[in-house]
Amino acid sequence: FMECCHHALENAGYAGDQGRTRTGVYASSGFHIYPLQSYLHNNMLGDGTDKGWLAGLHRTLGGYTDFIATRTAFRLGLTGPAFGLQSACSSSLVAVHLARQALMTDDADIAVAGAAAVHVPQVLGYAPAPGSVISPTGRCRPFDAEADGTVGGNGVAAVVLKRLDRALADGDTVHAVIRGSAVNNDGRGKRHFTEPSSAGQRYVIRRALAAAGVSAESIGY
Repeated sequence: FMECCHHALENAGYAGDQGRTRTGVYASSGFHIYPLQSYLHNNMLGDGTDKGWLAGLHRTLGGYTDFIATRTAFRLGLTGPAFGLQSACSSSLVAVHLARQALMTDDADIAVAGAAAVHVPQVLGYAPAPGSVISPTGRCRPFDAEADGTVGGNGVAAVVLKRLDRALADGDTVHAVIRGSAVNNDGRGKRHFTEPSSAGQRYVIRRALAAAGVSAESIGY
C-alpha cells in the first residue's frame, strides 16, 4: 500500500516533499492472518527469548491493519490526518468519502485515499456456498443485470484528491471530478449485520445523486 501511495503521488506530480504539506491518508486493509501467524510463531512456538518476542512484535505492528495509514504517513513524510477505517467491502469508497470531506473542511490540502487486500496464505480453488453473497458462477459483474454475487481477490489501489479550484490553480492534471458522495448504514433493516440492504443502498445512492446535483439517467457505466 505504501508503494501504491508513492506511485499515486508521483503520478499526481507530488513525488517530492515540495507542495505536499498537510497531505492526509485515509486507508483500510482487509483482514489477514500473517501478523497473527508471525506473532504465534515467535511468542508461542519459539524459544521464549526476548529477541524472539521483539521480532514477533515488530512483524505484528508492521502488518497490523490499524497502522496502515499512520505507517504510510510516517514513511512518506505526510503531515495531514492519518485515518485508518474498517467498513468491510465499502472501506475504500468510505476512505474516498472521508478524504473528500477533509478537503472540503480544509483539514488537508491533499488527500490520499485507498485500500489493500492481500489474503495469505493463498487458498487454491473456488468453493461458493449456496445462499451466500459469493457468486455461484465465480464471476463478478458490477452494475450488471446478470450479477449473482461477489468474488474475493487481492488488490491495492490509491487515489490522490485535491479541491478542484486549487488543482486548476496549481496546474495539476485532473483525471476526474467527484461531484458528490454519501455514506449510510442499514441499522436493523436487514437479517444480519454482514448482509447489505437493497433499501439502504437505494437511499444512499439517492443521497449521493442529490449531493452531486445530477440525475440517475445522466450516469452511464
